[in-house]
Amino acid sequence: MRDAGDPLLACANALRAEADRWDAAASGLHADVGIGLAADELEAAQEELGRDARDLARLRRAVADQLQVAGHALSSLPPTHARTPLQEEVAHRTLAQAARALSALDRPRALHTSRRATLPLVGAAASLLWTPAALFLGWRLGTEVFAPSPTVQRLRPGGPEGSDAAQARLDAARPRDVADLISACALVDAMGRDQRAVVDVARVTPASGDEVWILTLPSTQDWVVPHGDAPAPNDLDAILDLALMPQVASAYREGVEEAVRQAGIPAGAPVLVVGFSLGGMLAADLARSGLGNVSVEALVVAGSPIDTADDPPGMPVLSLVHDGDTVPAMDLAPEGDGPLRITVTDSVPPGAQAHSATTYAATAQAHDGDGSLSAPFARFLATDESTQVVHQQFQIVEASRE
Repeated sequence: MRDAGDPLLACANALRAEADRWDAAASGLHADVGIGLAADELEAAQEELGRDARDLARLRRAVADQLQVAGHALSSLPPTHARTPLQEEVAHRTLAQAARALSALDRPRALHTSRRATLPLVGAAASLLWTPAALFLGWRLGTEVFAPSPTVQRLRPGGPEGSDAAQARLDAARPRDVADLISACALVDAMGRDQRAVVDVARVTPASGDEVWILTLPSTQDWVVPHGDAPAPNDLDAILDLALMPQVASAYREGVEEAVRQAGIPAGAPVLVVGFSLGGMLAADLARSGLGNVSVEALVVAGSPIDTADDPPGMPVLSLVHDGDTVPAMDLAPEGDGPLRITVTDSVPPGAQAHSATTYAATAQAHDGDGSLSAPFARFLATDESTQVVHQQFQIVEASRE
């Protein structure tokens, strides 16, 4: 069964190469970390990190060994179409034995640490080390936790300068690829700014009549500190809530959930969630924890820190990251994983902003010449003229800021 054995052998070789990189990273850690108590703590942390890296390297080699055994066994069999029933049984037994062996491998201690706890632990450490940080975090998180539910309604006319033009463009939009999806993020931001969070809900109906939905979320528009808390709930408080207290629903998340309810998306309907920056953070959280009674089945994000957990099984995920954009790394977690995740990392042209929805849309366009990035999301796209796309927008305003 060379058609199955060869991929297993190739995967084993890739795992061994990755294990070599983990070992090299562990060996590269050094003890030149300063003086005093802080130096002792940092040295101990580096030693612990080195042990974890070597444990992960050992796991990869152990998995590679099992895959190599199974790969060689399957390669000795004829191709699938030419096998006898006995040979087919041997193939199934080989794969089952490999699965049992993989399940029995010791799980490294590092994998028992929840990545979702990374930022809460960092926040707690910062609060202990610096009193102003503790006071600020307590103030902002307390404001978010005890705030009343936001007001959600269909988008009103007017708004920030340029919002009407942005709405006209969005209402006419027929997303044909992932670049179009990301471009919509810049439009909802322009329609809301720091006065309201604008969410776009698009119903996509192909000729078959099987409706699907696209939910586009805005990014951070209110940083709270420079000029006080503006009415938009997609603000610094929402970032802190998602990062440090993900189990507590922010006003931003509550508003998005209510907008989905008001939009009339049927129970169980398939939804693609799209977001840039904070919008991508919330999109990933909704994909993992659920969004009311609808079914989040795909995720497209740009410039977003989404690595606090692995992707839900079976969910296609596209994540775009620019060199020089520090925001995607702000979760301080190792890169998330999922069998259907595609991560595109690229530099930006001179003079272009690394953290910009418009720039990310251009990056998506540049990498999607063959349609491979858009292919996993094809059923949500208007790829022919018979597909109908109907947009509706909702505005979310913090209750105390109406």
